Amino acid sequence: MLNKLFKIPKQLLNSYNRLPQIQKMVVLAVAALAGWWLWKNYLVKVERFNSTSPGTLSCTMYMTEWCPHCVSAKPHWAKISDMFNGKTVNGKKILITSVDCEKFPEIAKQQNIGGYPTFKFNLDGKDILYDGERNYNAFKGYIEKIVHSDYQ
Repeated sequence: MLNKLFKIPKQLLNSYNRLPQIQKMVVLAVAALAGWWLWKNYLVKVERFNSTSPGTLSCTMYMTEWCPHCVSAKPHWAKISDMFNGKTVNGKKILITSVDCEKFPEIAKQQNIGGYPTFKFNLDGKDILYDGERNYNAFKGYIEKIVHSDYQ
């Protein structure tokens, strides 16, 4: 069945077919988990940051792992992501992401990031630099303010 769905080398497929059923399930589960992780951490980022799609609010945290301000803001940003990411509120699709500027320096340079953390919001192609508090309630209030008004 797998060889019909994917072009898998015959030797690899034969090895897979010889596995006991439980090991086959584990292999498939690991492959699915790896695919989901790649999608969540890499492929979706291209769509998320600085989206110019009409009706889309992109919210991006530019950070580094060594910055103490980033470390303290990260759990709040993760909670915001859990609450809003991928949801549509008041007709606006919300995309939340973070960019590690040491892993992706080209994105940091392109976005003119000079300090950490930097929070940028982009609504309908217009950049909005956030300079408020770095906690869950402040982020939530700011996002709600943008999506429930004609923010200019």
